[in-house]
Order: sequence, then C-alpha cells, then structure tokens
Amino acid sequence: LEFQTLPQSDPPIPFRMLDYWVRIHRIYPNNKIEQILVFLKPTNSPEVFINEFKSPSNIHRYQVIRIWECDPSLLLDKPELLPLAVLAKADNPENLLEQVSAQVNRIENRRLKSNVSTCVQILAGINFKEDLIKAYFKEDIMKESVIYQKIINEGKQEGRQEGTIEERYSMITSL
Repeated sequence: LEFQTLPQSDPPIPFRMLDYWVRIHRIYPNNKIEQILVFLKPTNSPEVFINEFKSPSNIHRYQVIRIWECDPSLLLDKPELLPLAVLAKADNPENLLEQVSAQVNRIENRRLKSNVSTCVQILAGINFKEDLIKAYFKEDIMKESVIYQKIINEGKQEGRQEGTIEERYSMITSL
C-alpha cells in the first residue's frame, strides 16, 4: 500500500511502483505481491488514472484507488478504515465527518479509539478546516494516542535542535 496526496513525484510514481515490486520480490520471491496506490486528495490530474509502468520491454501494473470516488459505507464498518472514510465520496462532507465521529465514539477499546481518532483528524485535515474537525473530535482522547505523542515529540525535538528564539537572536546579534 502506498498513500499519496499529490500525483507528481520524482521519480514518477509508476517507476517507483515497479522499483518497490522488484525490491519486495527480491526479499520474498515466493510471495504474491499486490500493490495498491491510494490517492487521498481530490484532483483532476490525469496522473491519478495511471496504473502501470511501461517501457519497451516491460509492463508493470498496480491498482489505483482514488479515495474521493469510494463509497464511504464500505469504510464505515471497520474502525481501521475510518480515517479513510472522511476522504470518501459524499454529497454532504460535513455529514460524513459527523458519521465518522459517531463511529469513532462507538469504539470500546480506549487505545484503539484514541489512535483511530488521531488518524481520522490528521486525514480529515486534507478536506476540512480545523475548527470543524475540533467540533466533532475531542482533543483529550487524541492526546492518549501514540501517533499524536510521536508527532508532538518530533516537534519538540525539532524545536530543541533549532534553539529558542532568544538563543537565535543572541547568536545573530553576537555575529
């Protein structure tokens, strides 16, 4: 599985898919390899309709899913797919966000609920404004998520590496 928000890539996605297949096949030569490319952000680019790499001596095919064309009902039944459901086809996207929120709230396992909620909110940011996402999702459950904690810790680490504003100002003025 590969998730993409943009169809432009260097190297181009079709070539990358072939490269991934070769590397996976080298490690697991006896396994069947199914490649699925999931585009998350709606676009009219013709590149999201390409599902093969072609050269004069080779054709490599893979599956492409444009999540904005998918029926959300297929994604609403499984907690693990709820993050993708917020990006699915909807006549009323806000109503879909509300449905996903209700499904997340039904998850009994607190850790799973926290992680799914975090993933939903992250992906919902592709199509929805922050205030609308916050209206349906409480931040306190998100804070329990290992994903959320990882993002926060990485941000803190980057901040430490860059130094405080005062430290940078002091360095600049001393120079």
